[in-house]
Amino acid sequence: MVARLGKAPWFESFDVDAEVEELLAHIVRCTGFALPERQRDVIMTHARSKLDRTRQAYLDAKAGVCSGSVLNPTLSKTGRSFSIQRTAVQSPTC
Repeated sequence: MVARLGKAPWFESFDVDAEVEELLAHIVRCTGFALPERQRDVIMTHARSKLDRTRQAYLDAKAGVCSGSVLNPTLSKTGRSFSIQRTAVQSPTC
């Protein structure tokens, strides 16, 4: 996705409720199967949380958050095996 100056990110104007309702209506039209209200609530909650995580990640990146995790490759003492571990890091400039 290419960011354009002066334009809000796509998720700022994304109506998660309308999109999920449209998707569920499409499923009902195609399959004839309507989800019970409990499952609809679970799907809606999941969709909202995914959108919130996306928004938060964008805000963190925009603010220049320096901490995170990276892959840290290491060799064994014998040099015959190679492993990759995820390691939390903090930039010294933070």
